[in-house]
Amino acid sequence: MPKKSRGPYLRPHVKSGGSFSLLGEIDISNEMGSSPNKIKIEAKNSSITTWINGTQVDQRTDSTFGPGGTIGYRQVFDEHANHHDLTVTDLRGETVYEDSFDRTDNPHFDAGYCNGAALILDGTGLVQLTEQWDDYVFETDFDIVKRNAGICFRIQDTDNLYMWQVNRDSYKENGSILQPHVKQGGSWMILDNFDISSEMGSPPNTIKIEANGSTITTWINGTQVDHRSDSTFSSGTIGFRESSTERAEFDDLTVTDLKTATLFTDTFGAPGVANFNGGDNVANYLHLAGTGTVQLTE
Repeated sequence: MPKKSRGPYLRPHVKSGGSFSLLGEIDISNEMGSSPNKIKIEAKNSSITTWINGTQVDQRTDSTFGPGGTIGYRQVFDEHANHHDLTVTDLRGETVYEDSFDRTDNPHFDAGYCNGAALILDGTGLVQLTEQWDDYVFETDFDIVKRNAGICFRIQDTDNLYMWQVNRDSYKENGSILQPHVKQGGSWMILDNFDISSEMGSPPNTIKIEANGSTITTWINGTQVDHRSDSTFSSGTIGFRESSTERAEFDDLTVTDLKTATLFTDTFGAPGVANFNGGDNVANYLHLAGTGTVQLTE
């Protein structure tokens, strides 16, 4: 009788209600190489497919958990692993999160540490991506089709958020105004308004907003146009707002942490709108027409 290989093995598990179940055991000796190795997992509805170093090693159906959920790692007791070059994409291939761990702090996971090249985990138990962004830089291209473009950040919900509105026609016939807003408990407040006509160019234009603690700094096409302090909200997701009489298009969206590690990016280069809860993909732009507040679906 041939001797059973000593592995390594891939052992898919599911943990539901606090209890682990082993779903299978697959010998991946032939697929494993010198470290580091690469694992790729595609979760598409109830179908889960796994590759090791580019070779498919497993495909199974499991409907325990539906769409949604974050990602992470698990190392217990005497287990030790290093993780490198993490990427999460949607099923169109658009990157929604990536981390090369090329630093010594660990702002995006709730345990472990970075050594400048990898996320190091030593018996840490479950470690997961922290989804609630606090300090970050939000940058996007925009084109005002009708009246205004509303760029939203630190969104708690549709009644609590910041919106930086680029207003094309309310104050100057051929000029542009930036109006920082805060919406709290469903009520809007305009924090300021100032002329940015000299910073605006031919569309698309680019807005960049850095939220660092209570300090919010804004650039238009690379020129700083605003620097203010507001402590109403300290965290939250990103999105856009167009009221019933407004229309705008957005493209090449990037969210990074303050050390420039990418948290989210979308070029809208594939059909459909997979990452936001409204709008349409028109000619590879996110097109919003009277949609109200549209936000990233986390």
